[in-house]
Amino acid sequence: MNKFKSATLAAGVALASLVGVSASAATIPNITLSTFSDTAFASVTNGGIVENFENFIPATPNVWDPTTSTLVGKFRSVGGTGSGSTCGTQSGSTPCMDLALNTTPINGQGQLVPDNGTKSLSSNDTAGIVWDVFSSADPTFKFNRIVFAVGDAADINGTVFKVTAGGVEKTLTGQANNNEQLVVINLGGFFDTATVVMDTATNDAFVIDGATISAVPVPAALPLLLAGIGGLGFMARRKRKAA
Repeated sequence: MNKFKSATLAAGVALASLVGVSASAATIPNITLSTFSDTAFASVTNGGIVENFENFIPATPNVWDPTTSTLVGKFRSVGGTGSGSTCGTQSGSTPCMDLALNTTPINGQGQLVPDNGTKSLSSNDTAGIVWDVFSSADPTFKFNRIVFAVGDAADINGTVFKVTAGGVEKTLTGQANNNEQLVVINLGGFFDTATVVMDTATNDAFVIDGATISAVPVPAALPLLLAGIGGLGFMARRKRKAA
């Protein structure tokens, strides 16, 4: 495997266009990383909008056009110039400055969603992937959960896969080659746009698949809690008036 692994692969999430926030602390995300499975993925994406990249026809070479609109937004490279074997195989030559459709497993990177799929999106030995998140079918669609699968992260001794969002951080280390991870980001409020950034070093390729946005119902207890807090505030104002 002709790849040069960096010490850190980081994914950062920036949120924009806040709409319909359900609580005062709603902009603090909750992030979980776990081992990917079809069952776990189906559970957290039920009813969501899923982009599995299966409907895209590879170019020759398989270079991804950053202006391409998918079901869940657009994807582009963080930057950097790749020259490793992943890039050379997927793009037909080096150097590489764009993402690529992964259509054949290489260097531990393959397809994750669906189980019998043939395509995923590769960082292609560039410095990572930027996901500009929105619904292309309905730009006003409000989501409060982002999910995606990651292949081949933190698979060299000492490497770290790190996901950060709104000051919340999760890390992953010591994974095997060709490992598969499930990333779930509960935003805590409803948004119509967001940005997910997955950073790595050049020539340290990884793939993502099953990029999903969902509008998950707010737990039934939360509106009652908010109503109770509002009622306490109202009573306090009445007492101050009476005094």
